[in-house]
Amino acid sequence: MMKHVYSHSILAFSVLSSLFFFACEKEQAGGDDFFEEEPPLIGNTTSDIEALIIPQETSITFPYQVKKEVGKKDIALYPVEGEGEVTLRHSIYPFYAFEKSTSNGDYYLIKSEVAVTNDKMYQGYMKQLFRDDVKKLQTTTHICGFYLREIRIRYELVDKEGNTVGEFPAGHSPTPLTTVGSTTYTTGFSWSLGAQIRIGSDTLKASPLIWNIAYNNESKRNIQDMDVRNSSTGQTAQYAFTLNNLPSSNSEDGFIPKLPPPPLSISTNTYAQEFIWRVPSTKDFQGDDVKFTLHQKVEIDYGVCYSLTSPLGRGPRYDLEEYVETVRDSSTIEFIPPCRIPMGLLKITNKNKGQYITQVAIAKQGEEPKIVSTGSFAYGKSFQIYVDVGKYDVEFKMGSTSKNVKTYTLDYDCAEIAQDETLELFSDYDFIQKN
Repeated sequence: MMKHVYSHSILAFSVLSSLFFFACEKEQAGGDDFFEEEPPLIGNTTSDIEALIIPQETSITFPYQVKKEVGKKDIALYPVEGEGEVTLRHSIYPFYAFEKSTSNGDYYLIKSEVAVTNDKMYQGYMKQLFRDDVKKLQTTTHICGFYLREIRIRYELVDKEGNTVGEFPAGHSPTPLTTVGSTTYTTGFSWSLGAQIRIGSDTLKASPLIWNIAYNNESKRNIQDMDVRNSSTGQTAQYAFTLNNLPSSNSEDGFIPKLPPPPLSISTNTYAQEFIWRVPSTKDFQGDDVKFTLHQKVEIDYGVCYSLTSPLGRGPRYDLEEYVETVRDSSTIEFIPPCRIPMGLLKITNKNKGQYITQVAIAKQGEEPKIVSTGSFAYGKSFQIYVDVGKYDVEFKMGSTSKNVKTYTLDYDCAEIAQDETLELFSDYDFIQKN
């Protein structure tokens, strides 16, 4: 048995990110020739998180109704009712930095949106006339509501025992940052990590092993008459979106609500939050049973204000008062963890002149084989792929034309892949024709 193994440091190993699956030329074999497909890069041409990882996406909508009677009980009460809903959306990008790095652990990029529908909450500005001729009482109740006052959002990551875990990586702060007195706020951020990283899980859409990952996505959103306050701690992300210049603000005479309400308080709008959590406690080789859960809590305050006026001598007068009703909702999301299994490189080189290799299949011992190659590769060319460390059965089909191929398998028990090593197998030495 011959195993051709190359060990190297992570710096030297990183050059693999620019290697190709070498099958770019066509060798004449006569008759029914093989078609050699131009293969994809074994490495990635980008370090952008959004381009490399297909996110776990969730969305849940909570409808609600709010009802309040306003006015003076000894005169008249008037019901105010509204309907709204809040939608919580998340895109979660998982990746893992191996223990050899000082920045090791799970990472989760969170892109979250809270969409609040207020259109049917606001009933406008209303005047309710009350008259009692016996008591010589005549009043007008001025009512305005419901309007959005504030949104409070809190995120926490917990383990299976309910303990708070995770931290924000060095140099990173959750966004948006506190923004007061501005007409826009900025969400998103720029961040990068250099380490040996395994990306995704079953959501993988690129080579699974990389040495640098980055995120750069900043955008501005309108917050006319709104302040943003970021009160995040070392482990939790917390925000408050607070409206200003509301109808309950002091008006010129103290009785008539301040109109019109701010557009954000009576319309449908989406509020974005983005951040990265790191969980440094995770280890190489840990499985999917080590996972974490996002707890999100949302509180939405709505206001309705009223006042009472009367003609002189016909009843009392009361300045604007405000009632605040709070809607509370929450969501729980179990994260799909990244794969934490170290990898090595399997390389198969065609050493049979006039022959083509196709349909390379590998199977980790005890698992079903899977064809991992596309097209075919000629004499002198190689196929290579990152695979989890472990013992593998390897086989392929080989022939001078596509009509006379035969199956070849290893000439020994298995091929063993070690972390950060390249195992090269030669078609004329390490394989025999399968019976």
